[in-house]
Amino acid sequence: MTVTPGQGIVDAMEQNVDHAIMDSEYGTNKDGSEWERCWGSKGLYIASNASGAWEVAGPFGGSA
Repeated sequence: MTVTPGQGIVDAMEQNVDHAIMDSEYGTNKDGSEWERCWGSKGLYIASNASGAWEVAGPFGGSA
């Protein structure tokens, strides 16, 4: 299985010495902005372009 998160999440995972364990899910917020979420081995990463630029937060819910 090939796992291909977006570049922002890839960069955040590299900073946390993490790697994706599931492929990303994508969606649209009510304001029309887009989001991406991806599970890494240390928790959940979430990216959104609600501010006009992709911003990444996480990992959440992991042991990091």
